[in-house]
Amino acid sequence: MSATVTTFLANCAPDIEVSQKLSDHLAKLPPQDQLDQLLAFFHATTNDEALAYLGSEAWRYLVAHALWSHRYPSLGALQQDIAFVDTLKPILERHDRNTLRIQIEAHGIQRHWHCRPSDAIPPELAPPRFSAHLSRQLHALSRDCPLQRAIPLLRAQVTRRLLAPKARKEAYINLGDIVQVRQQYKALAGSSTQTEGDGDTQYPHATPVCSCPSHIATSIKNLCRRRHIVGEPFALSVFHLAWDLGLTRLCRPHLRTLASLTVGLYHNVSDQLLIHRLAEVHLSPSLPDLRHNNSDWFQKSDCPESEADYLVVYRYPAIPPPDFQFDPHSIFRRFGGLDSWTAWERDGTIIIPDVFSYLNRPDLIAAIDTEFDMYRHHYRPVPGRPQMGFLRNMFYSLTQQLIRQDPVLYAWIVAARPDHCWRLITYPYIAKYALKGNRTGFLHLDLNIPDYIDFGRGGNIISSSISLDGEDHDGCTLVVPGFHRHIQSWHERRDDRGKHSAATTTDCSSRYRQEHRAIWGPPVAQPCPAFGLRLTRPEIIHGSTTTAPRRRRVIYTWHTGIHPDHLTLENPGNLDWNEVAACHRDLEAPVRGVGGEMPTHSVPPFRFPAALLMESSYALGDALLGRRKWNDPEVLLERDILLGADDNKANQYIAEKRRKLLSKFHKAFAKLEAIERSEFGENSFFLHRM
Repeated sequence: MSATVTTFLANCAPDIEVSQKLSDHLAKLPPQDQLDQLLAFFHATTNDEALAYLGSEAWRYLVAHALWSHRYPSLGALQQDIAFVDTLKPILERHDRNTLRIQIEAHGIQRHWHCRPSDAIPPELAPPRFSAHLSRQLHALSRDCPLQRAIPLLRAQVTRRLLAPKARKEAYINLGDIVQVRQQYKALAGSSTQTEGDGDTQYPHATPVCSCPSHIATSIKNLCRRRHIVGEPFALSVFHLAWDLGLTRLCRPHLRTLASLTVGLYHNVSDQLLIHRLAEVHLSPSLPDLRHNNSDWFQKSDCPESEADYLVVYRYPAIPPPDFQFDPHSIFRRFGGLDSWTAWERDGTIIIPDVFSYLNRPDLIAAIDTEFDMYRHHYRPVPGRPQMGFLRNMFYSLTQQLIRQDPVLYAWIVAARPDHCWRLITYPYIAKYALKGNRTGFLHLDLNIPDYIDFGRGGNIISSSISLDGEDHDGCTLVVPGFHRHIQSWHERRDDRGKHSAATTTDCSSRYRQEHRAIWGPPVAQPCPAFGLRLTRPEIIHGSTTTAPRRRRVIYTWHTGIHPDHLTLENPGNLDWNEVAACHRDLEAPVRGVGGEMPTHSVPPFRFPAALLMESSYALGDALLGRRKWNDPEVLLERDILLGADDNKANQYIAEKRRKLLSKFHKAFAKLEAIERSEFGENSFFLHRM
């Protein structure tokens, strides 16, 4: 088409049919051309009320038809490209404010004229659109003048304007017409001491004349102008002056103003009731006590806070939950055997076999293998950056989502944490997929040593890893058992201890020297069997063997503590709870790491297109993904069962929730191939695997 959206909308009257006209205009074009024309219009849009309305309609069309998807990976990417926040968003927000203003004015018009403005104004006088300014003036006219008088006056004013030279020639009412009619009617009303008609007071023809004594009217006016605080000396002096004069001598507007600004009474009641309450104020020996006993009389800002202020529409408060207590020794004994707690306290690290043995089934193994291979197919290593055997595009595979919600893993983490914090959320992290020959060696602490020594920062976050392949001594995690008991001594011996770093980890490859190893032991291999779990305290030096001798796949969950405000997380610099919950919801990589650090490379710029959201399985699992808060009563009920003293009840709960997790996993996995093929076409993993 030769006409562009910019030309079309610029010449389009902003009436209620514009959305349909826009749709008809664009429907004849291919989606790419529709997007081009809309973007060109957005660049030309200004913050004019009419153009803001048209721009809003154009933006609504773009979003409703998902036109952004033909060029951009997400709507957010388009917004970033067109500087949406700085250019178009203010225009759309102004349109929203105008729309709200129009609705408010229309409601006022309906209150006075008993019909909406579109029904009140005859079709031949009705404007194409009731703008905010026009609606405001029409509302003012409806307060001053009854509808049966307003319409003839408006019709006569339009006729006069059309006959006047150099005046606007539209046949419908405009803003100036309404202003002229208001002025004419006020002049007519002012010249008469009576209302027209048969004395009907439903539609007042003029504002009642105030008969208050001039000195009290002036005092109340000064009270409004000077904005004195309710109950302060000047305000109370005006109140006593009015009382001595006699409240019945005040007109209603001044009586209402007096009640509101001097003693803080609500004034949307009858004059008789308002005077009664003002009398109670005058006679009361204690105004605070009167406010407390009659809080519904007084404006909320002038009443003492009460339980009702907190409850609002609820009658009864909930009983505060008792402090939660549980026995971490019994959790270790339940899931790890009699000696597991002793080993944990001694070594600060432990391997628990078969925690995830319920995944060791042919159908699940095949699904897990497929997911890992799919992410590897789509992974592009960033040149010049270390990969260390990690799949840095894999944050939200279905396998990861399942394991993060596992109830037994949660129980282990809570029991193993030094502070036993049970309000946890899993912090999104990548998966390891090392193949034979991949370089994987490192040795470090997941701590900033000075911050840990001085403030205890990071001392409660347990490192957990779930191995999906059986490991041997030549391809596994390395640890220095028992180092949590010696970290203070080691720090005091370090030559570089005075050099403070902002890093959230400490490289131990060279800092943990031979003389240190002779005292506190060398790093030793800690192979984990397939579907087993490794837990390690943060004060334990750990790392990995130098090179992968075979395939090695590992999932990391990083259960992170939530402070009692249910917003901030335990490590300074972490995303807050809302942000981590949004990451889990939107399947997007966090912009800050587990330790609070800012990632320096290989961060996915957007959600992996074929990522699927695994449906909710149970309440506590939802809390671990930020789908529910830890004050949810269902979550707390399940916590009490899982961490409670009844082994049989806990084990029954675990079996039931794991069955639900597997059901949701299978349901989501069944969609994976079709979605991945649809998203990637000729580059699909499943196409090439065939």
